[in-house]
Amino acid sequence: MPSAVLTHGKGSRFRRRACSFHDMWSVAVVGLRYGLPHSIQVAWTSLSFSAILVCGFKNINNFMIVISGGVPNMRRFMPNLTRVAVAVLISGVLALPAAAQYRLTVNGDRLVNAQNEPQNWLLMNGDYAATRYSRLTQVNRDNVKDMRMVWALALGGMQGVGANGPQSEVNPLIDNGYMYTTDGWGTVYKIDARNPHRGQFVWVTDPGVAKQGNTALSRGIALWEDKVVTNLPDGRVIAMNRDNGEILWDKMVMTKNEFGLQERFLTAPLVADGKVLIQNGAGDGGTRGWVAALDVNTGNELWRWYVVPKPGDPGSETWKDTNNAWKTGGGGVWQTGSYDPVNKMY
Repeated sequence: MPSAVLTHGKGSRFRRRACSFHDMWSVAVVGLRYGLPHSIQVAWTSLSFSAILVCGFKNINNFMIVISGGVPNMRRFMPNLTRVAVAVLISGVLALPAAAQYRLTVNGDRLVNAQNEPQNWLLMNGDYAATRYSRLTQVNRDNVKDMRMVWALALGGMQGVGANGPQSEVNPLIDNGYMYTTDGWGTVYKIDARNPHRGQFVWVTDPGVAKQGNTALSRGIALWEDKVVTNLPDGRVIAMNRDNGEILWDKMVMTKNEFGLQERFLTAPLVADGKVLIQNGAGDGGTRGWVAALDVNTGNELWRWYVVPKPGDPGSETWKDTNNAWKTGGGGVWQTGSYDPVNKMY
């Protein structure tokens, strides 16, 4: 049976011990219980006698899990592995090219527990409850006066912005040192913010929003698995590969109603349970407000709910009139909502 060695730095409650492969999930759970970050880097290499798996918990010195196995009776080799030999094996694994390394994606479990990753900001409003609260304490009321700018990057979005200027009303998203943000025209930027002295663009994706007939306005973006999702000023929703910025799908969602009045995005998308939740906010523009869900993998619309019911829909009895006011009655959605993952309510 494959075996494992668990080690940690001096003074830790964890001590070096052997465990079975089937114990590894419980080891990980114990680690999380003691507050260890669950941003795990995993690498595989194939050696002549075994396979080695190294899991390094970020920001925890000398914490690693080494699983060896691949040949019968591997256990009898383990007592003979000195610390130097283990270190050599680990060095060989960590020297693998970046393409062979596994990187934790922004999956549903991480979003549900986003409040437990204060070093990251994975959702527009911080967590599904939309608390907008950070547990970080390094900046506080006593030292905030000492803050100074240490680096800056110039974004685009200044062209043809009109009287209101560039309306980029965005909370940048952060995942393990990488920042994702957008400008008013919907261009999305991935920035390497790990260096405390300078930021660096990883990629920039311009979806080509026409300046004429549209308004420079962005309210935020969303992360899901290996995707970055954003609404655009021209009524499209797009998803990009988070590693290279390639557009994976591009869907036109917003339309004009029968009176020629244009629907508009006035919120950030929210991804929950594999669905991109979006809404029409142009209620004051004479359109009918709605919330819709798109499949995060394809962009195909799954369902749509209207704020103002049409005749025959539940609640339509409250809109009795002879002018079909439900068609232009408003009800636009202006805020990115909260989400209850237990009851699946938005």
